[in-house]
Amino acid sequence: MTVSPEESVRSVIACVKREISILVRSTDASEDFLDGVLLRQDLKRAQELLTQTFGLPVKAFDAPVRLDRNTNSMIRALGGIRQDQCLFLIQQEGSAVGGYAMLWPWASDPQRVTLKVGICAHSSPKLSQGKGQTRQSSGTALKADAGSLSQPMRFYRLWLTRLGIGIVSLAVAAAIGEVGFRLFWIKHATIGSGIDDPHFHHRLKGLQTYHFETSEFNVDIRTNRWGLRGTEPVLPKPKGLTRILMLGDSYTFGFPVRDEETFSYLIEQGLKQQGYSVDVVNGGVSGYSPTLHYLSLRDQFLTFEPDEVILWFDLGDVQEDHWFQKNLLYDTSGRITRCDPRYVHGRFDYREWLRNHSALAKYFDTKILRTFSKIQILGLWPYIQTILRGERAKVAIARLKQAQGSPDLAEYDRFLLVRESSTQTSLKPYWALTARYINRIHDLLKERHIPLMIGIYPYGMLAGPNQWAQGRLAWGFEPGKTYEADAALALLSQFSATSGIPLVSTFDSFRGAAASRKLFYDWDGHLTPDGHQVIATHLLNDSRFLALLHQLQNRARNAGGSVRESGG
Repeated sequence: MTVSPEESVRSVIACVKREISILVRSTDASEDFLDGVLLRQDLKRAQELLTQTFGLPVKAFDAPVRLDRNTNSMIRALGGIRQDQCLFLIQQEGSAVGGYAMLWPWASDPQRVTLKVGICAHSSPKLSQGKGQTRQSSGTALKADAGSLSQPMRFYRLWLTRLGIGIVSLAVAAAIGEVGFRLFWIKHATIGSGIDDPHFHHRLKGLQTYHFETSEFNVDIRTNRWGLRGTEPVLPKPKGLTRILMLGDSYTFGFPVRDEETFSYLIEQGLKQQGYSVDVVNGGVSGYSPTLHYLSLRDQFLTFEPDEVILWFDLGDVQEDHWFQKNLLYDTSGRITRCDPRYVHGRFDYREWLRNHSALAKYFDTKILRTFSKIQILGLWPYIQTILRGERAKVAIARLKQAQGSPDLAEYDRFLLVRESSTQTSLKPYWALTARYINRIHDLLKERHIPLMIGIYPYGMLAGPNQWAQGRLAWGFEPGKTYEADAALALLSQFSATSGIPLVSTFDSFRGAAASRKLFYDWDGHLTPDGHQVIATHLLNDSRFLALLHQLQNRARNAGGSVRESGG
C-alpha cells in the first residue's frame, strides 16, 4: 500500500519526537508541522530518520543546489535556504512538493541544530501561525533562542549594515572635505560674499584680520568691532566734530588695498590737513547695494550720529538690489524687518542655509549645480564655446536673455547699466527698484536733517582703454577700448535733478588719470591705491562738497555739537 506524503511527514515527526531529545518550539494538533531544536550529538540519528522517509537530501550541508521554480517558490516561503543548511523533499505527482525537512546549525551555538518538518499543500508549506504551542519532549532540556536568521532576514540585515557603513563613510568624507575646503578654498575666495548675517544679509566679523593674496596683491584687511573697515567711530560723538558716513560696496570698503589707502581714509586725512574737525566713517560692505544700505543706515549707522552721508553708487548695484528682494522679511504692517539669506520669499530655505554655513556645500553649489544650470540655459555646445572664448557663462546667458527679450535681465547681467545696447528706456524698469531704496535713504535722512550726496565712479573699461585690461574680457568687453555709459549717466543725472540729491561724478577725473596710471587691477577689476587717490582728490576739490562741509562745520562749532543738535 502506497503511503501518502502527508502520512510520511506525520510519521517522521512522531519518530523524531519519540527517539530524539528535542525542544519543540512550535507544532500543531494535527502533527503536520514541527519546529524544534536538537543537540548536535543527535544530528546523525535525525538525518537517518529523515533519509528513511524522504530519501537522500536534495541539498546536503554546505553544498550548492539547483531547484525548479515551484520548489524555489516553496523554499522562499519558508525563509530561503542557506549554504550551511540541509534540505529534504518528498515529491508528489506532477513533481509538486508534498513535504519537506530542513536542518541547519546555529550560528551562535554550534552544539545546537534547528529542525523543521512539514507538509506542503498545493506547494504552499504549512507553517505555524497562531496555532503553535511549545512543549518539552522527553530527554535533556534545551535552551531555545534565535539561533539562526532566515535568509531574507540575513539579507536585509547585511544590506542595512552596508547602508549604515556607507552613511558613516559619507559623513566622514564630508567632514574631511569640509575641513579641506575651509583651509584651502575659502582663504582664496574674495571678500564679496562676506559672513552670513541674519539681519543685514552679510557682514564681516568684527575685530578680525583677513589676508588676501593673488598674483596682483597681498594685503591684510582689518575690521573694527562693527565688522567695518577703518577706525571705529567714537560714541557719543565728540562735540564740535563733523562726521561723514560713506556708504558703498567693495569699492568703498577698499578691497583689496591697505587700510591707509582707502579713499575714506585719504579724504579724512586731507580734510584734517585743511583744518576741518572731521572724521570719515567707512560704511562700505562688499556686495551691498541701496537695499542693504537703507537697512544698515536705519538699524545701525544712524547710531554713529553722522552729519552727512555720501552714497557711492556702484553701476552693478541694480543687479544686487534685484537679488536681495527675495531675502527680505516684513512685519504685519509691511515694514522691512531684516534681510536674512536663510529665507527665500519668506520661507526658510535649507539649501541657502547649508550653502552659507558649509564651505563644501557652497563649492558644490557654486561650481557644480550652477554649472549645470548654465548648461541647461545655454546648451552644452554653446556653453563649451563660451568657456573656450575665455568668457563667463553669465555674459553669454545675459546676451541670450537680451536677444529673447527677457523681462529679468538684471537677474543675469551685472553690467546691464553699461552695455552698449542699453538705453534709458530699457533701463528704467530695472532702475526703478534701486531708485526706490535711494529715496528711502533720502527720506530717512531728511527726517533727521542729515544731507545726502550720491557719488559715482566708473569701471575700468569706462575709464580708459588699458584699465582692467585682462579681467574685462571674461565679461564680454573688448580689450583696448574705452566704453561709454551715456544711458546710465543720463538716468542718474535725471534722478539727481528730480530727487534733489546732489550727484558727484568722478568719471572725468578717472579718464584724465587713466592715461598715465593704473587705476584698476588688471584681472580683479577693483580700484588700485591710485584709483582710491583719484576719488579722494576729486572730492577734496569738489566745490559743492566743500561748501556743504564748511556750513556743517560752522554750525557744529557754533552749537558746540552736531548739526542735528542745532536743528539745521
